[in-house]
Amino acid sequence: MAICETCERTSSDLPSPRVRPPVASRAKYLPGVQSPALSGAVSIGSIDAYIQRARRFPMLTREDEFRLASRYRDDNDVDAARQLVVSHLRLVISVARGYLGYGLPHADLIQEGNIGLMKAVQRFDPTRGIRLVSFAIHLIKAEIHEYVLKNWRMLKLATTKAQRKLFFNPRSMETSSQGLGSTRAAEIAQILDVTPAEVIEMDTRLSGHDVALDGDSDDDEAFAPITYLGRLLGRTVACPRRACACPTAE
Repeated sequence: MAICETCERTSSDLPSPRVRPPVASRAKYLPGVQSPALSGAVSIGSIDAYIQRARRFPMLTREDEFRLASRYRDDNDVDAARQLVVSHLRLVISVARGYLGYGLPHADLIQEGNIGLMKAVQRFDPTRGIRLVSFAIHLIKAEIHEYVLKNWRMLKLATTKAQRKLFFNPRSMETSSQGLGSTRAAEIAQILDVTPAEVIEMDTRLSGHDVALDGDSDDDEAFAPITYLGRLLGRTVACPRRACACPTAE
């Protein structure tokens, strides 16, 4: 599974999705962090109540994060893993919100993102000197991407990495309101190693709008992905993938 993707776009003008069965049971594939306490922390239930509950968990300092990650990595301390997960639930909620344009349930998107977060906690190495958020955001997005891709009948094109870029970001470079012209389509096709016809077909299907990396101006503004990263890393971050520590990231 590719961990990194370029910044995505969404669309509200798409056909109805084919929604798969609930995914909460997939936690069984994460034995390293599975526990009743952790399952309760990431179960969705009422979406509004879940979001309010997630907001109450404090963010971790670098020192606390290192201590908890070391406890989990060295001693398999599940409570430490739980604290790492719940302190990042707001990040998952914010990332998942960016995919609402695909018409899939917000709770399902969050659940998929939570699975990515738990996988990140499993794989996180605190000795590498990077923050968990920088590592986790790519796994969170990867899980949500897979969920979206598996639930759209129209996605015969999105089978390769380059074609997935077309689906999630068909207008990676600014285009006019009239859509892609043949010259622009050829340029993007060359960059992504696909055919101009595939670019035009995907662009026609998706009248995408930006996934707001910096989030909407609402109560979660401080926990939009770009703000969240900036606060944790103590600097301005232009795009989360630049801080990725995952060995498969480009």
